[in-house]
Amino acid sequence: MKYACVLGLTALVLATSIRADEQTIVLFGNFRGSLNAIDDPRCGAQSCLEQDDHKGISFRNNASILGLRGTRTRDNKTAYFKYILRAHNDEIFARGALSTIIYQAGLKGAWGDLSLGVGSTPYKASGMALDPFWDTSASARGFDGPTVGFSDLTWGFTKNMVQWNSAQLWETLTLSAAVVIDDTNADAHDINLGVQQRVGSVDVGLQFLSMSTSHPTAKSLRAGKAVRAWGRWSPAMPLTISTSIERIDYKANRERPDLDPLQLHYALTLVYKRNMNRWALALGRASAQEQPHLHGSGGSFGWFYQLMPGVELYALSSYNRRENGEPARRVSALGMLLNYAE
Repeated sequence: MKYACVLGLTALVLATSIRADEQTIVLFGNFRGSLNAIDDPRCGAQSCLEQDDHKGISFRNNASILGLRGTRTRDNKTAYFKYILRAHNDEIFARGALSTIIYQAGLKGAWGDLSLGVGSTPYKASGMALDPFWDTSASARGFDGPTVGFSDLTWGFTKNMVQWNSAQLWETLTLSAAVVIDDTNADAHDINLGVQQRVGSVDVGLQFLSMSTSHPTAKSLRAGKAVRAWGRWSPAMPLTISTSIERIDYKANRERPDLDPLQLHYALTLVYKRNMNRWALALGRASAQEQPHLHGSGGSFGWFYQLMPGVELYALSSYNRRENGEPARRVSALGMLLNYAE
């Protein structure tokens, strides 16, 4: 039935797709897949604790998506919606072919961009923008985050979110704010505030997240506060150097004193582009003394080649090592990214 719905939706979109001055509707998405060689000490003979990972050689779906986007514009104001499904290429029999990850509606104008629905918090989005290995095999849950150096709050999709991003102020300053609504009787809502400033060839930013006892923000564990300070420097057009520092202060849990209330995450990334080639390096460290599974360091190195517009091939190698005596987890991968109808 689900396949019939998807095919019917696709046919409807293609049949009614219009591109006029005031409205558009677009079917879009991407395919992300890779052939991996994984050596993970946590993978036993029968199972692996990392979702979708298999010790040895395997194929991995790296968050391929199918989406529908519509806009209507009048008098410099734009109303839009966005609906995105994630394709489970390698779990089609266990979980179904597709699942909803994002659906949003919003308005854009001189005031900026105001949206509501399910999506990524500004806190998460700031980390995604710095990580050149996002949605590759290197980002397979490094110390409970997408890669080593980024916390678990840089992961997952948050529902019941009202989000605002300002238009660019004075050509250098951008503000963001989000309220994550708690739909339980507790009414304990989360707040996310952020700022980004450009100074010459340097972008700097700060994200603050206040988490309630109901933890409606994706991947928040309990009440507390998180701060990300980040910077991105492009001293020359081909080279970009980025850094992220996160401090997460959770309230102590009397029932679980082993849960460390303080987590620190550090990430450094370098990207160099030349013609159709892109080289990327990411180094990271996570610190949480009371939780060994969150304490360690790692890195990734990759070469990406743009075969044609919208098609990129890559080879990468990644590792992360926990400081509890456990052997390092290593991944080598050959992958492809194909975007369509961007």
